[in-house]
Amino acid sequence: MKRWLAGRGQAIALGIAFPLVLVVLWHLLVVSTGTQLVPTPYQVGRMMVDFSVGGVYDDAFSGRQHTTFCRVYNRDGFVNPNKPGYNYGS
Repeated sequence: MKRWLAGRGQAIALGIAFPLVLVVLWHLLVVSTGTQLVPTPYQVGRMMVDFSVGGVYDDAFSGRQHTTFCRVYNRDGFVNPNKPGYNYGS
């Protein structure tokens, strides 16, 4: 039982640590190279918040996540292959 818990804890720690290491590496590489082509993780997060709730930038995409979700749902019905006229190719 203890061995199982130790293995489980190790898996959880690795599952949390590995993505964090990747994000830190991403940030360090973008900052150290000075590239403007690839955004930092903070800039990506800020744009995701703006897309979800709006208020960061006043553009056409601010706070539009719900309308995008509704359009996809109305168009595809959550990709229901039993729907008449469903196109399997797209």
